[in-house]
Amino acid sequence: MTRFQYTKDLNSDTQVAEVAKDPEIRPTFEKWLAGCDAAVVANSDAGSCTLYLTYNATIVERLGKPVVMMLDKEFTDCARSAMALRGVPAMRLVELPVPDISTEPDITDFIEKIIPEQVSKQLDKIIAALTTPLTPEEKNPPNQNRNYPGL
Repeated sequence: MTRFQYTKDLNSDTQVAEVAKDPEIRPTFEKWLAGCDAAVVANSDAGSCTLYLTYNATIVERLGKPVVMMLDKEFTDCARSAMALRGVPAMRLVELPVPDISTEPDITDFIEKIIPEQVSKQLDKIIAALTTPLTPEEKNPPNQNRNYPGL
């Protein structure tokens, strides 16, 4: 198991929060992904986090690797909209009940205790999402001819 962490936030300096649109990081990401069988992305605990995490998860799908995204159930509709915007009709989602930590001054406990505990509780769902056969929609996505740099 390996890990890739993309830490750029959309801001006035970078204007980038997507691996697919980041010429500095994308080659490194693609090299990392080539050595993976699948990816698990986390954690969507707020609206903007969900949006950009979904965008970044869709590039994994578009590059031919299965992906499971963990998110707070409140943001499922946001994730599905973001998938559609990036031309991915279906992606496997697993709910991970972790509160929005974007305003927490210290997230150490979340990283070291709360999130690992919640992931452990959802491990069977994550494994099932990675190993369950593809649905017809997942096997045959509509042909998307979008001019999107994630292709």
